[in-house]
Amino acid sequence: MIAVVLHIETMNRFEDMDTFLRIIDAGGISKAAVKKGIAKSALSRRLSDLEHRLGAQLVNRSTRGLSLTEAGRSFYERCKRIMEDVDEAEQMVSADSTELRGTISMTAALSFGVLHLGPLINVFLNQHPDLAIDLDLTDRRVELIEEGIDLAIRIGRLSDSRLIARKLAPMRRIACASPAYLKTHGTPHSPRDLRNHIGLASGLLPDSIYWQFTGNNGENITGRPTSRLRANNGDVLVQAACEDMGICAVPLFISSRAIKRGDLVPILTDFRLREDGIYAVYPPARYQSHRVRMLIDFLAREYGADPSWELGLFN
Repeated sequence: MIAVVLHIETMNRFEDMDTFLRIIDAGGISKAAVKKGIAKSALSRRLSDLEHRLGAQLVNRSTRGLSLTEAGRSFYERCKRIMEDVDEAEQMVSADSTELRGTISMTAALSFGVLHLGPLINVFLNQHPDLAIDLDLTDRRVELIEEGIDLAIRIGRLSDSRLIARKLAPMRRIACASPAYLKTHGTPHSPRDLRNHIGLASGLLPDSIYWQFTGNNGENITGRPTSRLRANNGDVLVQAACEDMGICAVPLFISSRAIKRGDLVPILTDFRLREDGIYAVYPPARYQSHRVRMLIDFLAREYGADPSWELGLFN
């Protein structure tokens, strides 16, 4: 008898969560009632009963509709996660566990997202028609756990030890400049020669890292060009270099197209700039969903140790 009562209480809680989510996602009780095919009064009463049971006001009611309170927003996010986990658990033991449903929230740097992530996201979505992806392209540092983000594609060296990372591809840089710039200013043959040149540098890295080269003998040499432009976006630096304004050393996933077109010419190729990585970064494994793992596996296969943007670059 006790087991039956507990089962009923558990089912009622799931129904309450589902009802609450449907009301918020629909944008109001009336719209949710139409979608569920039940009376508006019944849905309104269920929401009130839920608030009474929790002892908290979840929504603000006005003539303009409903808006979440702070408690309601927290409850909504947790309910959404629970219902997605239940749905995913059913998927994983179903006859066709390769079919993905639900939503992946992810973020990536703007340039990489536009050039090399967006096209693959389209391919992945075409393979999984019941899946949705909420992609935020931004160069700001997104806090995954605090902002409830499932996955980030990050470039460079990682520092947040609370997160788990998987390397998807190398991130290599090479110094380059336009043919016209080199004709006017000459071609540097050593990083030390950069003191006679104009530098276009990333605002995300100090010069001691951005312009640090390693020779074949293992010697570290920091070039010191005259800074003409600093920007936190590599596309801006590539455009400036193509317009003969100086030397840049942005990641190859940004500069490779200009190099292949001949708009930029690699220089100092006997020296290596610091190599970093492109990573899939996500919260601890207990929060990682099957659909996120599938997406990470897909991206790792598509990028790999020799990513497409480097193919044929120096042949």
